[in-house]
Amino acid sequence: MFAGLAVVIAALFSTSITMAQATDFGTGKLQWQFAACLFGLAAAGLCIPFVPAAVRYMRMLFTEGICFVGLAAAVIAISNAVPAARDLNEGPQARTVTSCYFHQSPVKSSPTNTIPSSYKNEFDITLDDKSKFVLVIKTEEQDDLQLASGIRGTLYNGCLSHHPSSKKLVLDLYPRTQMIADARIV
Repeated sequence: MFAGLAVVIAALFSTSITMAQATDFGTGKLQWQFAACLFGLAAAGLCIPFVPAAVRYMRMLFTEGICFVGLAAAVIAISNAVPAARDLNEGPQARTVTSCYFHQSPVKSSPTNTIPSSYKNEFDITLDDKSKFVLVIKTEEQDDLQLASGIRGTLYNGCLSHHPSSKKLVLDLYPRTQMIADARIV
């Protein structure tokens, strides 16, 4: 039964990670990240029965790493779950972008390959409260962001046309996790 529970939790954790990586933005991404943290915490809890044995057999603790995996999973899960839970509870905040720089670089699947397999798009963003963050979006084609709609297209257009006298790029941003729920040009 214990092994079956471990398999179910591992499957749920894996699914959560996959779903959180399937999208770049929005409340859904934040919810999946929070779910992954909860499943990671549950997985860490599965290590609790091994703690007495690990204490008795300290050598096994250091040589085989029993409980280190659980402890690491618990620390990572808690440190990510608390900000995600607070953001989900409080909701996103509207933040005006004061500066935005865009840089695109090709990603090659191997050093000998001359044709890029994808593109790494970096947005270096400064907000009205002077906080900064870097957003990285991976695309398959060089002009994917130019043709994009929704948040991706708004970010691209807002960042490229960002001038002090022009319209402003506004992000609905979860402040602790730095996840963008929505973007608009006003």
